[in-house]
Amino acid sequence: MRLLFKLGSKAPTIVWVILAQKTVLVTLLILVPVLLHTPSAGKAGFHPPLTEGDTEYYLHIATHGYDAVTGICAFYPLWPACIRMGSWLTGGNTVSVAWLLANIFSSVGLLLFHRLVWEKHNLPLANRATMILLVYPGAVFFFFPYSESLFLLLLMTCLLFMQRKLFWGIAVAAFFLPLARPIGIFILPVLIWELFVKRAHLRQYAVCLAPVIGYFCYFGIIYYYKGNPFEGFTEQMQFPAQPSILRIVDIPGFVTSFANFTWSHDPLNSFIDRAVFIAFLLSLYWVYRLDTTYYIFALLVGLIPAMSNIFMSYTRFSSLIFPLFIVWAQFTHKTRILSFVLMLFFSVQILFLLLFISGKWAG
Repeated sequence: MRLLFKLGSKAPTIVWVILAQKTVLVTLLILVPVLLHTPSAGKAGFHPPLTEGDTEYYLHIATHGYDAVTGICAFYPLWPACIRMGSWLTGGNTVSVAWLLANIFSSVGLLLFHRLVWEKHNLPLANRATMILLVYPGAVFFFFPYSESLFLLLLMTCLLFMQRKLFWGIAVAAFFLPLARPIGIFILPVLIWELFVKRAHLRQYAVCLAPVIGYFCYFGIIYYYKGNPFEGFTEQMQFPAQPSILRIVDIPGFVTSFANFTWSHDPLNSFIDRAVFIAFLLSLYWVYRLDTTYYIFALLVGLIPAMSNIFMSYTRFSSLIFPLFIVWAQFTHKTRILSFVLMLFFSVQILFLLLFISGKWAG
């Protein structure tokens, strides 16, 4: 294990770390239901819900489009489209291809994150940041067939192209981000600020049209199926948190929801989600000192979902606030501290995996 905390100058070592983590998770996914099988009860005490949670909605959209199923329009179309296209290679088996693509996308996304931090900072920091992100509790959803893996891949691709000033690549990735998750539109202020700081030529600001066009494409898709481009916002109100952008101006309600927690991990009152939010707030100053572009992204992606969704799934959502993991890596340069953080995070990640396997709320 000590070797994991002392990655040398060979960056490919991080590939083996990623593969090791995913191997552990898939082993638990397969073995836990078998080991905890209870024949007397006639069913398993644990079962792998391969098609439950958000996965059920994504698979349904991939197969049937946005039909009359309640709440279906609250989910964005790019991930189901990837599943649908991938299923052409598996004879129509959407379940297997969804799990496969999620783990391919997240593995590549993590490697691109490693490359981004390596190029902008240094290799040791990139190694630590990637390991912390990999075992972060919310990052367990990079293992499940959720849209986080695809979003991470697109986001890292966009940022790396931005670093290289390859505007065609920025435009392609930025176009798809709002089609993957609602927070994808937050790449727009990031692009504007980055171009302003770099004193880009006026014509280069045309790349900012890409996420706007992508978002309008999302509305167009929903309009095609439902006749109402805003049906997704309406159907969000059918979920427990009833997310709404209007909640961001309801500061008293936000404070009240923050205080209404229990010492458990449930959809609306999880103390873990609130602890993560506190860690996010405490890290913002250091993110600002690290990079102002990072700060804009972190502020929007960390604050808006917390307020609009009253902390529901916040630990999962925060796995995409990539600057946090760079900052946390800066404070874990000592092996003992890094070891403690990795073990703590991975323990909670395993807990989330077991909750998911048992059919209970994980995030």
